[in-house]
Amino acid sequence: MKWTINEYQEWINKGMPVNKNVTNLYLQINQLTTLPESIGKSTSLIENLTQLTTIYLYVNKLTTLPESIGNLTQLTQLYLHNNDLTTLPESIGNLTQLTQLDLSYNKLTILPESIGNLTQLIQLNLSNNQLTTLPESIGKSTSLIGNITQLIQFNLSNNQLTTLPESIGNITQLIQLDLSNNQLTTLPESIGNLTQLNKLDLSYNKLTTLPESIGNSTAFSGNITQLTHLYLSNNYLTTLPESIGNLTQLTHLYLSNNYLTTLPESIGNLTQLTILHLSNNQLTTLPESIVNLTKLNYIYSNQLTGMKDELKKNLKIKDKHNNYFNNNVFEELIMKAMHPSRMSQFMDCEYY
Repeated sequence: MKWTINEYQEWINKGMPVNKNVTNLYLQINQLTTLPESIGKSTSLIENLTQLTTIYLYVNKLTTLPESIGNLTQLTQLYLHNNDLTTLPESIGNLTQLTQLDLSYNKLTILPESIGNLTQLIQLNLSNNQLTTLPESIGKSTSLIGNITQLIQFNLSNNQLTTLPESIGNITQLIQLDLSNNQLTTLPESIGNLTQLNKLDLSYNKLTTLPESIGNSTAFSGNITQLTHLYLSNNYLTTLPESIGNLTQLTHLYLSNNYLTTLPESIGNLTQLTILHLSNNQLTTLPESIVNLTKLNYIYSNQLTGMKDELKKNLKIKDKHNNYFNNNVFEELIMKAMHPSRMSQFMDCEYY
């Protein structure tokens, strides 16, 4: 059975008993500021709706949730995005069957430690809140996220996070992790344990370096070799570790708007790259190994003035971005790439 807010309220106004077989409750896009505490013979709105599996409460004006929400132990999907929530009740940790929880676009500054009890979560969206930290201890786990190890998609973008707990490395099933638009200055070494990641977004933070050693690996990224998309633009990076060359499945690498002065020689190992963003850095040379990136379709890079017209034509060069760049060095490297044996491989490359 599925109910909307109007149907539910009409039922209650008639003094009818609450149907405990309701599974889906549609309350979205209203003006709700609270959920009623007492309904019919029940002591709360939702204590009689224990068979609910899905609640849609998005786009309301909720500032709090009643503790009794924790009685909805059959919930698998809870959508609370676009409200005004500042806190969550500890009882939310009782919803151990949840697989999808969307709390994006609220005003959360802190999470209850009990959120770590949601061990069945597959998708967790906490983006566009005001979180500065993640709680460290939850239940028997030593951290917030040590127990939610089934997560596949974790969105923490557009918060105020300055650090991440080491325990983030326990979420080993993660495929997508979005940490963009935070205040991160460092990353825990355990991030290298996320061996299933294929998309990692760290853009718009304050990172100056990437960790060199993670777990049994000797370098950042030594273990996250399934990455295909890595976003590091708009940070404060001055160098990259040689171990970035271990990310041999990368197809998209975004490094624009940093302070890079050099690239490691190992970047030439990223032979699956099709897009490489390097614009607005302080590069003065490129490693010769750059010519190994034969699958590149686009290099968003530097203002390449002074290169031969014929070479520009072959490479379809379009000057759009400035950088402190030694054009002679770049031209020499490109000329190596344009050796007749490799000419056809670079005919479709575009440099921005």
